[in-house]
Amino acid sequence: MSWADRAGSCIDWEERDEDRLAAIRKWLEPEKDGFVAGLVERVSRLDRVPRLLRNDRFAGRLHTVLQEWLSGLLTLACDDLDRQERRRSLGARLARLNISYDEVILIEGMTYRWLTSVITEHVDGCVDELSPTLCALHKAMTYDRGLVHAGFVDLRDSEMEQALLDRFLAITGFSPSLYEGLAETWEQGQAVDTMGEP
Repeated sequence: MSWADRAGSCIDWEERDEDRLAAIRKWLEPEKDGFVAGLVERVSRLDRVPRLLRNDRFAGRLHTVLQEWLSGLLTLACDDLDRQERRRSLGARLARLNISYDEVILIEGMTYRWLTSVITEHVDGCVDELSPTLCALHKAMTYDRGLVHAGFVDLRDSEMEQALLDRFLAITGFSPSLYEGLAETWEQGQAVDTMGEP
């Protein structure tokens, strides 16, 4: 069972939830740009964001990434592997913008509060519709949080591997090309050993 299948069963995803997310997407469309601009302004004021990055170029890149994050958040497809990879990659892009994962959780909190008010306004006091729609939103955010976090972890792991490799090369005096040749030879040997197993 894939991660997506396990996650989908854990959050108890239903087909009707897709329809509810589609309705939320339709409701928020007129207000989306203004909301994302507000998020960018708040994130840019965080103490962790260096003053050097608080410029129009940084704000533009952050706006693009947050707009993509918000759009993807409401397009859940548990069986779409390409979408899962895009969401993981988005997590890595947020990390490269110097946005920490705890700040992503804050962004999610602000977004959830805003989307809750949008939903409440559009269901017009119908409790029978409000509760399942909020539940679908919560499921989507939970599922997406797992994918985005995986992107942060992927980036951290690759940076750690690179740091270890750089240290190894500095200590041994090996050149990167010699190391790559040795690693490739070792992998080929592993493949031959695996094929030879009964």
